Amino acid sequence: MPPAAAQLDPLQPAAAFYLLGQVEFDTCLALQQRLVYEAGGRARRQVQVLVCEHSPLITIGRLGSRAHFRVDQHELDSRGLEVRWINRGGGCVVHGPGQLAIYPIVTLDRCGWTLGEYLRRLHAALRSLCGELRIQAETPPGRHGVWGRSGQLAAVGVAVKDWTSYHGLFLNVCQSLDLA
Repeated sequence: MPPAAAQLDPLQPAAAFYLLGQVEFDTCLALQQRLVYEAGGRARRQVQVLVCEHSPLITIGRLGSRAHFRVDQHELDSRGLEVRWINRGGGCVVHGPGQLAIYPIVTLDRCGWTLGEYLRRLHAALRSLCGELRIQAETPPGRHGVWGRSGQLAAVGVAVKDWTSYHGLFLNVCQSLDLA
């Protein structure tokens, strides 16, 4: 049970959403880190959610490897794809216009959630969204993200600092196949 100070204040919204448009990855990461830092000083458990798109790049999380790439460095350079190693769970994710990057900043302990519970909730939210859009989606055993008939619809990769989450979900809406 979360501490009394973390209970929802009926006069305050439970979440604040920031629709940022297209934002460079480093700028968004710096904003996430600032919000994580500020979350440590908040008594209430308001969730902050950043929603944006990124310029083309590939991020490699803790489970990723350069060996997972299907193209060489020359091909990456010709496509203008920067490669970044980052501190989040998950593997390799191709980012670009047409993909929604959704970064929930959540104080997990104030919500009474473990990391596993948080990840289950993220996956369930993605599957629910797909269901509302009449898209058949699942999270196959042993995999992360949400998958449909044609492949991965959304990737999930989070990091946690002082029990506050950052990084998040990457939902392919109409991403260019030239980047894949």
